[in-house]
Amino acid sequence: EQLASLYGDDLQHFSTYAASMDLGYVIDLLQSNLSRVYRTTDDVVYGVSYGTHWLNQYLFLFPNQTDAAIYDSIIAPDLGLFSQYDNDTNRAGVEFLRRCETDAFCDAAFSGLGVTALEATKFVFDALLNMETNDTDNVYGNECLQMLYDAGGSAAAMRVRL
Repeated sequence: EQLASLYGDDLQHFSTYAASMDLGYVIDLLQSNLSRVYRTTDDVVYGVSYGTHWLNQYLFLFPNQTDAAIYDSIIAPDLGLFSQYDNDTNRAGVEFLRRCETDAFCDAAFSGLGVTALEATKFVFDALLNMETNDTDNVYGNECLQMLYDAGGSAAAMRVRL
């Protein structure tokens, strides 16, 4: 309500779409003012966290404008509301891990463990949940989890590190 009273009808222009159009406009301006002869580097766009969502929208609108794009986070391409960010990111992460099972290189990293990438990830996050609830019975006796537990810090901080 405060933003609506401050910006009025202009509030509709505060969106990922509008920000992506602005970015495309700025890049176009820079490219037109610097000919390829004088440019010494490629145009690379980088997105992390919300910037990954922004980058996805930008590339949809300007697929051939830059030389490269770097997604530094995972995000569901159909992200709707940031109130659903955790659920959407989890969905994207699970899909990524499922696709790992069909990729020979990725799957090989887990096949020696006898589990899939998704199963290994679930195991670690379940162990962190056990640490948060002080259910250490499921931690002791497992060398990997013991190392995580003994490293100190809260389980929530460990989850962020992972």
